[in-house]
Amino acid sequence: STLASTVAGDVILSGHSGGTTANVYPTGAYLANTVTVSGGNLIIQGAGLVGGVATPVTGSAATGSRQGFTSTGSGDLLASGNIWLSGHSVTYLGDSITGDIISTDGNVTLFGSGPYGMNIAGEVRAGSGSNLRSLTITGTGSGGHGVNGTAAGKLSATGSVAVTGYASLSGHAVVINNFVKSTLAGDIVFSAQATGAGTFNGLDLNGPVTATNGGITIQGATLVGGVATPAPGTASTSRQSYGFTSAAIGTLTANGDIIVRTASIDRVVGAAGSTRQILLHIADPNDPGYGPEVFGWHLYTWALVTFIVAIVGCALLIMWQAPFTAGDRGVLHDAHPLRPLVTGVIVWLSLLVIIWIFIDLLAVGISIVPECGLGECPDDPANTAGLAEPWGWIAVLSAGIVAAVIAAVLERRWKAKQAAGA
Repeated sequence: STLASTVAGDVILSGHSGGTTANVYPTGAYLANTVTVSGGNLIIQGAGLVGGVATPVTGSAATGSRQGFTSTGSGDLLASGNIWLSGHSVTYLGDSITGDIISTDGNVTLFGSGPYGMNIAGEVRAGSGSNLRSLTITGTGSGGHGVNGTAAGKLSATGSVAVTGYASLSGHAVVINNFVKSTLAGDIVFSAQATGAGTFNGLDLNGPVTATNGGITIQGATLVGGVATPAPGTASTSRQSYGFTSAAIGTLTANGDIIVRTASIDRVVGAAGSTRQILLHIADPNDPGYGPEVFGWHLYTWALVTFIVAIVGCALLIMWQAPFTAGDRGVLHDAHPLRPLVTGVIVWLSLLVIIWIFIDLLAVGISIVPECGLGECPDDPANTAGLAEPWGWIAVLSAGIVAAVIAAVLERRWKAKQAAGA
């Protein structure tokens, strides 16, 4: 049934479920119909037992062994004032939001925590008039994603929007699959960190982000007291994949500054692996090292140098905001008589390097199967010769020629597409 405060007053729902029967989906607060607050605030929080009696616990999360808070498609939350919702799950999903959450003239604050933080499959809106109202979403996933906005998950506010996600083991920290808007004036801030192993991103953006009179910032997140918390000045981070990735429709549009700080710690992991290999061979003064040398250094030493250069380079790029402030669009957009030639060479060289490395890595990945099988390779494999000289160099150069041809074809297609769109 529906629940409403029709004139003035707050509505507070406090729930805690300690059930363990999986097939009944124990939930702290479950909504299958609309809750309306005409002249007040709406709060969904946790409960506890005091003298054996269910008692509201202000500031806590509605808790369930399966889901903390669940709303169906018809379980809308509508209020004129502030909306505050917090859900926590012991075994699965903190918040499962399918209904709309709309405050016509108040702030909206959502918290979700558990193995998975929250799913948003409805519209969430803070404010609809001329007053500036904020939307704050925080998801903490100890086993999976932090905040997962589905294709139906529309996020907007008249003022600022802040989305913070932290994924500890597996899953993206923040996923956006529909629009995010600040309609009057306010900044939009995404704070994300994905620390799990695998191809999981910090921020996975698949919808447009628009700050009408404000800026957009993409930065890192951290855990404070087990809760995902923005970490200004740090980078949106992924352990093994992208700190930030966007689809073709994942555009960033703002009237103010757009600041993107991202990083992937795969370089740190690679540096650690290279350091381990170095230490294996310097422990014994009589150890000559392993494998061939290039300019006096073994390949694992060069690998460490490469990773360190990449880490320092990324750090410098994160700190260097002058091009964004100056509105520099990059060399591909500069007006210059030699621009067609320069852009063509840059695009071709970039594609050449990417394709050549891809072919080389593919060949390496295939070649180690006969040597190591499907298990882990030994620290010092017995055979690393591969193709004997000069056939090894011929194979590498042949891959380079193939990469150059493919890059030339792709560069011509890119140039034709640019000309058609001019």
